[in-house]
Amino acid sequence: MNYIVLDLEFNQPYNFKNGKRTVLEPKVPFEIIQFGAVKLDNNFNITDKFDYFVKPQIYSRLHPIVEKITGITIDKLENANSFLTAFEKFTAFAGSESVLCSWGADDIKSLYRNIIYYKCNQEKITKNYINIQEIATKKLNFESGNSIGLKAAI
Repeated sequence: MNYIVLDLEFNQPYNFKNGKRTVLEPKVPFEIIQFGAVKLDNNFNITDKFDYFVKPQIYSRLHPIVEKITGITIDKLENANSFLTAFEKFTAFAGSESVLCSWGADDIKSLYRNIIYYKCNQEKITKNYINIQEIATKKLNFESGNSIGLKAAI
């Protein structure tokens, strides 16, 4: 079994002041624009890495805060592939018997929202998931209901 430590980057709607308003798609409030992942073996050794940009189709203009925080520009995404292609590549990388690991539940929720929206084959992705933030919060004795930030956990 492998562990896939996943970090997704998202784009979201933004009300640009030039008259072209970006409208929220309620089924996908956060559109995935980058998959980042490492594959770990049972001993937690890194065995592979995955980094893949996704061309935005729902929110075609890049939110300025997303651009500032991630360093991703629309130029980097113009020639990227669709979510469907990225999903196929990611599932080939991850395998169906892996465990997805993420800091918090947001990445997993957004991943499944994007999968459903783009009508991807859900059978290709594992249903096994670990919320590392929840485990760290318990192990580091933080109060129930208060989650620890990644920086503090490190």
